[in-house]
Amino acid sequence: MAYSAFAKQKGGGAIVPSKIIDFSAKKSELVEHSWVDIAEVFDIGKVKSWMQSENLSRPSSPGRIMVPWKQCFDYGCEAIADPDNVEFFGRFLGALRASPPLRDLASNISKYLGNNTAAVQLRVEEDWQHHARKLLEKKPGGTFLLTPYDILIKVANTSELKGYKRWLVFCDQKAMPWTTEEIKDEARDRLGIDLIFKSDLMDKFQFPESSIKNANLDFEIGILTPAYVGLHQSSFSNMLYRTAKLLLESEPAHYLYSVPGPFAKKRAAM
Repeated sequence: MAYSAFAKQKGGGAIVPSKIIDFSAKKSELVEHSWVDIAEVFDIGKVKSWMQSENLSRPSSPGRIMVPWKQCFDYGCEAIADPDNVEFFGRFLGALRASPPLRDLASNISKYLGNNTAAVQLRVEEDWQHHARKLLEKKPGGTFLLTPYDILIKVANTSELKGYKRWLVFCDQKAMPWTTEEIKDEARDRLGIDLIFKSDLMDKFQFPESSIKNANLDFEIGILTPAYVGLHQSSFSNMLYRTAKLLLESEPAHYLYSVPGPFAKKRAAM
């Protein structure tokens, strides 16, 4: 997304790489990435069609500009917040869909779980813990470094969400500082909430190994879920909200837990 915005601003174009980094949310593995075929993650046909419609498609050439991922990410965050780019990014998000196999899997999981299961993002993995502590050192008082229980009690306290007693958890399980059983037991015993992790469904569905494929699978399930609670500072949550709103053509039932007070807050239009 950021590359496309960068290319559009510079009056140039962009190319679709054949492979992308399979980022791990485990802090000790921040520099130990593997690579994944991009066509296994995204629907490249949709992306390329969008690029052609925006006149962004270019052949690979020695003169192309390579943008470091951190610069790319930061630029993309600024670009998507620019009101002048709303329509551009709306068209892009409509094209940035998971690969057909991942979309099919998301649809099957959603049907299996039914309309009484909502989704909650537990953005508490090691990389976020590390990043959030750095942010709090610069500016104390934020509400974004929470434990799973801190997040789930806000969900349980929110009146609009009390009808959901079963929640599918979006997270990178391999990078969690807590075990899934610890989180599930506390949620059930103290809050009366039943949590489902993807590992609980492994006897019914075959899940991908890579973190980025699982993240994109979560994204597609999130589009279909009747309600979602996530982190305001999460690019995943922000893009999910915009994509769901675009595809549903209505305001999705998305809430934020990273807000002051004991409740999750309905996301304002953006």
